[in-house]
Amino acid sequence: QSVTLQAEGGLFGHDRQKTAPHWKGAITHLAVSGQLPVQLQTHAALTLASDKVTLDNARFAVAGGEARIDTVLWSPQKWQTRGRFSGIAVHPGGDLIAKEDMLRLRGQWDVQAHRQLTGEAEVTREQGDWFLPGDLPHAIGLQNLHLHASADNGQLTGRFDLISTQLGQVAASITLPITTSTSNDFFPPHTALNGTLTLKSADLAWLDNLADSALHAGGAVEAEAAISGTLGRPTLQGRITGKDLALALPDEGLNLDQGQLAARFDQSTLHIEQLRFVSPYEAPPKDRLLRKLKLEEKAGSIEITGALGFTDQAHQLAVALDQVYLVHPPHYWIVASGNSTATMLGNVLDLKGEITADAGLITQPPATRPQLADDIVITDDKAEPSVEPANDTQSPIVNLSATLDLGKQFFLRVAGLEGQLDGSLRLQNDEKGLSATGSITTKNTSYKAYGQNLTVERGIVNFYGPLDDPGLNVRAVRKGLEVEAGVEVAGTVRHPQIKLVSSPNVPDTEKLSWIALGRAPDVSGLDTSLLVTAANSILGGQSGFGVTDQIRDLFGFDEFSFRQGSTPGSTQTTGQAATQISPFTNPYAFAGSTLGGQIGTIGKRISSRAYLSYERGITAATAGITKLTYTLTPSITVVTQAGEDSAVDLFYTFRFD
Repeated sequence: QSVTLQAEGGLFGHDRQKTAPHWKGAITHLAVSGQLPVQLQTHAALTLASDKVTLDNARFAVAGGEARIDTVLWSPQKWQTRGRFSGIAVHPGGDLIAKEDMLRLRGQWDVQAHRQLTGEAEVTREQGDWFLPGDLPHAIGLQNLHLHASADNGQLTGRFDLISTQLGQVAASITLPITTSTSNDFFPPHTALNGTLTLKSADLAWLDNLADSALHAGGAVEAEAAISGTLGRPTLQGRITGKDLALALPDEGLNLDQGQLAARFDQSTLHIEQLRFVSPYEAPPKDRLLRKLKLEEKAGSIEITGALGFTDQAHQLAVALDQVYLVHPPHYWIVASGNSTATMLGNVLDLKGEITADAGLITQPPATRPQLADDIVITDDKAEPSVEPANDTQSPIVNLSATLDLGKQFFLRVAGLEGQLDGSLRLQNDEKGLSATGSITTKNTSYKAYGQNLTVERGIVNFYGPLDDPGLNVRAVRKGLEVEAGVEVAGTVRHPQIKLVSSPNVPDTEKLSWIALGRAPDVSGLDTSLLVTAANSILGGQSGFGVTDQIRDLFGFDEFSFRQGSTPGSTQTTGQAATQISPFTNPYAFAGSTLGGQIGTIGKRISSRAYLSYERGITAATAGITKLTYTLTPSITVVTQAGEDSAVDLFYTFRFD
């Protein structure tokens, strides 16, 4: 911002004893740059003396409008000013606002002071609108803006009125006595104040444009206040009421309505007597995990009480939750209750609370959802470079002590894990950061690994320190088979220890086969590639879903594979390796070995004892074989097959080291 001034004139009276020296001339150029530019349009007569200053007939171009100063007169005993303006543009400073939409003001003034202040001043909206700041400035629908002040009979009266289709109505008035003074001190600090302030907003939807994140607000608010005290120590007392309030945070899944507000305030503190919202009833998702859910079908509520300090930065709030719904399909559906408090004094914030999940379901987002890679960071090109603050303002210190209880009806389906969670955590923080104490256990839980559902016999996550490195104690097996195999995980999240387990105990290769295929491995070694993929999936924690896995899941198969077939008892050679198919190691392969060449197999376990499969040669023009394998006991298996070769086989299996 810069100011340039040029004037022409001369010094008079310096050579006369009875005439005080004074400068008399005219301002020929005056320019002020900046957000409110000013440019002198015509020469303005100016007189400067030790006991008198006058300025007459000055006309300026101001922010796209015009201002005229008819006269300015000052002397030690009195002063006077009169003028008017119109078309002056006022806006937040964004280039996105068109000139024809900018708020333009007009007004006039005529004020005199000689032992007593008299006159009046007025500012009003001429045209245009005011815009709330933001990436996309939002018009408030300004219809009326009027400020008027008058001084007469020893009293100053002021009035402010604003009417907006978005914000609502604001009206303020104030009256104070004018003190008689020969030194222009008309309003000493002990001057009494008497005024009122009213605000009526029929819809708080305009708050949406002020929030950085997704926010939807609504409802009506009214406020009334009395202004009193003195000019040196003003006081403000009033009440705020709200009805039909609504608040929605879509990103968090929170939706509140039917809100009621009752509060009182003064110049230093806002006392919230009641701020209550209703959390509308959200029916649970139609999910098999929630079939036995027991939850009262009612709306919930959230209630806030406390005080917010305007001057001493002392805040205290209490929050009570009763069956509040957090719903973000298809990611989560959670119902929570509990109590918490927040107390802030200076830069220290204390958070305490106990929150319990009445019910909940967390599901994994769709795997096909597009998302950015972890190494991609979005920055704002228009953002100013960060500069460390020069003041000594301390960062807030947060003391957290909260208990989170999952309750008895909390379920999840995430990363292959499906079932119920139970337990509670105690969250605290210290100089080392956030920590947790407690245990989370699983109930009636299964884990899907390589397309198979493993029963979680033991699932415990122990927290005893950092939140991101709990201890693991997990055992998951595939039930209902001759060999029940699975995985066991110990250690911590950062350093897990994973091993294969089975009952009865068999070599790791067989464990993998029983997990992935539900049978013993093919002694020919043709299952090797499939088992390697399964090992990577189970032990490496990867999804391992290739094309065959996707087809298998699409149609609900338990097995969809290809292998090399041969005749019973024959030797099959691959490279330099030769293996013998034996009915004692894999009755499934033996029963279907009448097919030669490449064989495709589709299998489905229809019960814990029965397994149905269909095998067909890829290149052979045959009908293939349909097999039903039924396990009578862990040692006795019946295999029936029909098609290319119909037969019934009875197998007795015994194992030894």
